[in-house]
Amino acid sequence: MVAVDAVVEEFVQLLDVAIFIAKKMKIDSRDPFIIQAAEVTVKNLKGFRKLALSGGLPRPSSGDFSQGTSLGLSHGIGEWAEGGDLLDAVLKVENHYKNSM
Repeated sequence: MVAVDAVVEEFVQLLDVAIFIAKKMKIDSRDPFIIQAAEVTVKNLKGFRKLALSGGLPRPSSGDFSQGTSLGLSHGIGEWAEGGDLLDAVLKVENHYKNSM
């Protein structure tokens, strides 16, 4: 098992918040498009979570690629979530990744 540092731990906590919100949106919606989009979002967020915990997620601070590179989550979610809590949570994930990872 890979040792998880505080930066990754915070990143995972931010992902967990976004996952919770996306799951709630899926449960609360009757719109098939929103339900499917929320499912894909949860899958993607869980994938980033798993990569971060395993040490497999490239980190800008390690020089893996240029600083300021994003995960691209906010763009995809912004197309269907229309602002709100999920987009706010994902923007926090993106910001933490770009500036702290």
